[in-house]
Amino acid sequence: KYVRALYAALSVGTLSVLSFICLALGNDLFQTSPANVLSVGWSFARWPLGIFLIAAAVTVSFRWTPRRRQPHLSWLSVGSATSVFLWVLSTVALGVFFRLSSLFGSAYGPLAGVVALLLWSLLSSVSLFYGASVAAQLEAQRQAAS
Repeated sequence: KYVRALYAALSVGTLSVLSFICLALGNDLFQTSPANVLSVGWSFARWPLGIFLIAAAVTVSFRWTPRRRQPHLSWLSVGSATSVFLWVLSTVALGVFFRLSSLFGSAYGPLAGVVALLLWSLLSSVSLFYGASVAAQLEAQRQAAS
């Protein structure tokens, strides 16, 4: 049990941190000059790389964290893709909402950042659980058909 937890923490944690570096900190990672080919290429490549890394982290998490026989990797990757799609959609929607809303900051004052982070973490966890349930339902339908 503890070896499985260590493996999950190291693999999923490393993939999540690398994804966070690509998505959140990636803009300043290779900024030497605006005309540099490496910085221009990195500014475009960091988004697919970050999304791929978080999808890999979710897939590994779906595969190794429950203590039961898991469905095939194809069903887990469909659930992982659903989860990552919903996570990206909710992150972009919240970003647009917070950028366009002038009343949110005035309503919550200095706690607006904490409330925004709590709302984002709630929507992220809902998208993660929904992706896991999609994978479980697909596997249940496959087993019922055979």
